[in-house]
Amino acid sequence: MRTMLFFALKSPGVPVDVIDYMSSQSGGNTRFLQMLVNWCIESGAVGVGNGRAARWSEPREDATPPEVRPVLDSILEGLSEEQLKVLKRSALAGRFLTLSLLSHLTGMEELTLAEILDDFVGSGLLLDDGQGYQFKFGVMRSYLVSLISPSLRSILHERTAAALELMGDELFGELLTETARHYCCSRNTEKALSFSRMAAGQTFREGQHSQSIHWYREYLERLPADTDTEELFCVHLNMGTLFSITGKAEEADRHMNKALEMASKPVDRAAVFYRLGDSYKRRSMYSKAMEMFDEVVSIGNSVESRESILIGSMIGALLESSFISRLQGRRGEAGKKLEDAKRLIDEHPDRPDGSLEGLYYARLADLESETGTPTRALDHYRTALDISITHNDPSMEALILNNMHGLLEHGGHYTEMLDTLKQVVRLNNRLDDQLGLLSPTTTLRRHIPISTCWTFHEGIFSSI
Repeated sequence: MRTMLFFALKSPGVPVDVIDYMSSQSGGNTRFLQMLVNWCIESGAVGVGNGRAARWSEPREDATPPEVRPVLDSILEGLSEEQLKVLKRSALAGRFLTLSLLSHLTGMEELTLAEILDDFVGSGLLLDDGQGYQFKFGVMRSYLVSLISPSLRSILHERTAAALELMGDELFGELLTETARHYCCSRNTEKALSFSRMAAGQTFREGQHSQSIHWYREYLERLPADTDTEELFCVHLNMGTLFSITGKAEEADRHMNKALEMASKPVDRAAVFYRLGDSYKRRSMYSKAMEMFDEVVSIGNSVESRESILIGSMIGALLESSFISRLQGRRGEAGKKLEDAKRLIDEHPDRPDGSLEGLYYARLADLESETGTPTRALDHYRTALDISITHNDPSMEALILNNMHGLLEHGGHYTEMLDTLKQVVRLNNRLDDQLGLLSPTTTLRRHIPISTCWTFHEGIFSSI
């Protein structure tokens, strides 16, 4: 099914969120899937074509293709008023549908609810894993939510969120984002503000870039006018970084320039210039990127006492500017910047971003692959890879694996090279790194025979 979606969208960069949405909404039903794909393209929820990366904006929770509604109505025919009430509130409960939560939303006994839901499981509407329930077809869940009046829906969302809050001492993962979703659909602005910020931070740290953008937008919509400038600075800086990674250059520049306007301290200005430099580098705008990286180092050298965050920005700027120097043939300059970065790494082991050491070995390997021996370069790449995995940094892991493939190819290790590139595609799909997808997909097409392209796409997308 995922392979079918890949070819239907005709794009080398289908965001993993699109695949997840289509999969959950269709429930594996090819008729529903075709309706969903056509509807999302026609409505503008997903933009595709001509080999470009897909753009995605997830439809509202109550939105469904018009063509599917008569089919769903026919399935719901014959239900009693009580059954329909239970089914609608089950739909609104979302991902964590349990008997205790549904009892909280309906005021009915759990045994009575279990008997009603058992009929729905038997008819194929619901799935039961012994711990909770879920809808087999997400389009049915969305349609049922649309049948609840807006006012009642808002009340039920708040009650669901409050119940989810009590499910654990510390909310994290899907439980946190689902609680945030319910509060954002309720009238409890204070809770919506708090939980959307937590969800934005969690998804940002975990590399769920598209989701993080969504939660930062939800947060910004609710921020009061007198919000602290430091908080606004962090939000705009992170959003600029997220838009840069997901290939939305104009949005990236807009948010980073807002952050720069709010940056009053040297450490903040250096952080913005570093992120701007990385954004320009991603777009191959190397002159502008070098200006930004040089500015970071200049700020760091001008202050008497450096904070660890400022040191981290300096190290990152030196490493990335060494990469550009090497690309432009100034290998001696690249080596000098790597030496300066290593000195800062050794002098300041308490810097906040430990994965910068992984980036150092990756950039050292890049240079070594041109000026030294392939064996030593591969050793450096593997050291960098170990560090990135230890620090749970999928962005760094994807970068290192992508850079390794050239050495593996020249050394005749074709199977390892192809496995490496496939892993890069998987990682960048998960990260929604649209620019990061271009190089590995192009290289894979060059190396994989036409007759095996279908197998390749099936293998990549079925394992995401």
